[in-house]
Amino acid sequence: MRNLTEAILYPGAGLLETAVSVGRGTDTPFEVIGAPYVDDVKLVAELESRGVAGIRFVPIRFTPTASVFKDKPCGGVYLMVTDRDALNAADVGIVLALTLSRLYPNEFALEKVQTLLQHRKPSTPSRPENRCRRSNGFGRVTWRTSGSGGRNS
Repeated sequence: MRNLTEAILYPGAGLLETAVSVGRGTDTPFEVIGAPYVDDVKLVAELESRGVAGIRFVPIRFTPTASVFKDKPCGGVYLMVTDRDALNAADVGIVLALTLSRLYPNEFALEKVQTLLQHRKPSTPSRPENRCRRSNGFGRVTWRTSGSGGRNS
C-alpha cells in the first residue's frame, strides 16, 4: 500500500478486485473503481444518493496498466475519504457491488464478488481430534481434545 487512504479503502475495494478494476496499474490503487462499461457520472449519482458515511464519490475516467481491464479505458469513481472515523470500508464495497449489479446486470460479474463473501465450512476439520464442546456464555469456548482424557482445556 502506498498510503493510509489506500489501506483504509482496501477492505471494501478489495471485494471488487476480480470483477472490476480497483486501480491497480494507476497512481491510486484502491482509490478508484471502474470498468469499460461504467458511466462514471451515472454511477456517482447513484452512489452519492446512498449517503454512505465518511466518503464522497467523484466521477473519474482512467486506464489501468495492470490487472482487470488492463489497458482499457474505464469509467468509474474516485473514492474520496472525508471522515475515516465514520467510514466503514466494507460497507463501501458492498454498496459499490450492489449498485454496479443493479446498473449493469449483464456486465458486472457479481458472482466474482460473492465468492469472497461466502463462508464455506471445510469438508474436514483441520484437526479432527479437536471438537468444540460448548460456549460458557461469556464468549469463551471450551474444547475437548482427544489426548486430554475428556478434560476441558
